[in-house]
Amino acid sequence: MSDQRRIPSSRLRLFAVFLSVLLVAGLGIWWGRGMLMQWGVRQLLQRLPLLEPVASGIGFDFDQARLEHIQFGLNTAAGPATVRLQEVWANYNLRASKLDSIRVAQAQLRFAYQPSDQAAGNDQPTSTVALIPLQRITIDSLDLQIETPQGAIVFNGSAELDFAPEKPIRAIFQDTQQTIRLELAPDLRGVKLQVEQAAGGNIFELNYQQLDQLEHRAHLSADAGLLLKWLTTSSLMPAQLKQNMAASSAVQANPNITAIKLSLSAESHDKLEHLHGRLMLTRDGGYLSSADLALNTATTRLDLDGHLDLSASEAIELARPWLPETMNDWRFSTGHLMGTLHLGWRPQSAPTGSAYLTAYQLGLSVGAIRADEGHIQLDIQDLAHLSMTLSMEVAKLALGEKTTVRDLMVKARYQQNLLTLERATLPLFGGRLEVLPQIVNIDQLPVNLTLGVHNIDLSQLLDSFNYPALSGTGTISGKLPLRLGPDTIEVSEGELTATEPGVLRYQGPATDDESIAFNALRNMLYHSLQAKVNYRPNGEYRIGLRLEGKNPQVLSGHPIAFNLNLSGQLPELLQKGILAGNFDQPVLDQVKNGGQPKKPAKPQ
Repeated sequence: MSDQRRIPSSRLRLFAVFLSVLLVAGLGIWWGRGMLMQWGVRQLLQRLPLLEPVASGIGFDFDQARLEHIQFGLNTAAGPATVRLQEVWANYNLRASKLDSIRVAQAQLRFAYQPSDQAAGNDQPTSTVALIPLQRITIDSLDLQIETPQGAIVFNGSAELDFAPEKPIRAIFQDTQQTIRLELAPDLRGVKLQVEQAAGGNIFELNYQQLDQLEHRAHLSADAGLLLKWLTTSSLMPAQLKQNMAASSAVQANPNITAIKLSLSAESHDKLEHLHGRLMLTRDGGYLSSADLALNTATTRLDLDGHLDLSASEAIELARPWLPETMNDWRFSTGHLMGTLHLGWRPQSAPTGSAYLTAYQLGLSVGAIRADEGHIQLDIQDLAHLSMTLSMEVAKLALGEKTTVRDLMVKARYQQNLLTLERATLPLFGGRLEVLPQIVNIDQLPVNLTLGVHNIDLSQLLDSFNYPALSGTGTISGKLPLRLGPDTIEVSEGELTATEPGVLRYQGPATDDESIAFNALRNMLYHSLQAKVNYRPNGEYRIGLRLEGKNPQVLSGHPIAFNLNLSGQLPELLQKGILAGNFDQPVLDQVKNGGQPKKPAKPQ
């Protein structure tokens, strides 16, 4: 009996010893859990394809683990990367064997992107499901830098990534300038990217879907002005791309595209080898323009069929970066522009195509000149060689406050710097001014033109001078050879001739030494009037006048003929008025007060 009782007692002691040893071992493991965990992490890092992994400050308890520092390198197919993390906290649930979240105080990521032509034709799997074994990653301070051949992509801010089974992966990146929201479908076939200003306002939103292995769809909506600004200032854009964008004409138009909304849809049915899309521009809900796009990704050829339907003022503001400086002062008060554009473009090549534009009911002001009820048609047959035809009609043209002409018409062709004037007429003073048909090279300044003068009413012409002392009747015609520079006008040996008899009267104050010629001009009934006109860019003028006729009060009405040579210097104010088309000031008063003519030669 005593031996049988000793056996359970010995087993009990053995079990107690085993339990004590197990408890001591457990306590030892618990107290040395940090070193054990650090050893385990290091062993794991050594087995992973990481370069020079280093980890320190590892600790854990029942629901949380902490890592003071970890860094490693990694070689990828797109280039090498390095990762440094400080103060990493991981929350987990041991009972559920689940990692809940990771929080990183500081993260530094460096990646050197090296583009490769390899794997360009590799087939992608039909479906890839992202399996992330945690719910959230939070990075308080993310320092990200990606080196590319075009420059660095830099981000400094915070990041938060949310993962949920069978739900989109959501990420938010935020810095002082912007908030970036990214959403990935669980199978990675859909992407939604939204960028907002830190101060408020959506910059752009991009949605992408891969419907199957061949078919892709994307849609971009943006504020055009904010998008151009973001592309040229954001640290997420490589420096070289920002410089190229900043130098482009599209960015020069940035101040003129405020509140313009951009909508771009694109799709591909052949694995992105060809893209077809539609672009639309609107402002305040109103239609401005649209275009159908076709892109061949292999040849990088873009074909565009566009349509315009907007006000003339909006059109000139959008196109101002591409217009010559002389048009900077053009102001459209009324009018509408419609047109079509067919464009083909490839990198490093001049664009090709054609365009047709029509503008109607135009109201245009340029300095003291104002045009109303204008109509313009522009037919560009060849954009590459800039071959075009222009037709223009202006119902009313005001030159200053007192001179108004009507029914101006111009028709011209342009090709390779050669301007062919087919028709340019301007009804004026009861007659007509006409630029005679000819071909000029506009790149070779000054330009030589000939202005035809047809049956100008002398009475209306003299009335326009606003000089009551001089009046007359009759009509004159002739030719004025013009030499036009960027800001100068020259007339060489112009000829004007009366086409019918008339009267010329000068009622200025009489003088004691007044010549017979000036006395005859008090009431000159002429049957012949000829004038030679010369004007120099410095304001110097010479007019040779020959009159034949009679004055009933002079020499008993006998016929007389005499020549008058007038020369002088137009005042600077008048010169500028002629160049600007400002005829508000009385011409002869300015000549008399600001630039006295030389004394006429004695009649011959």
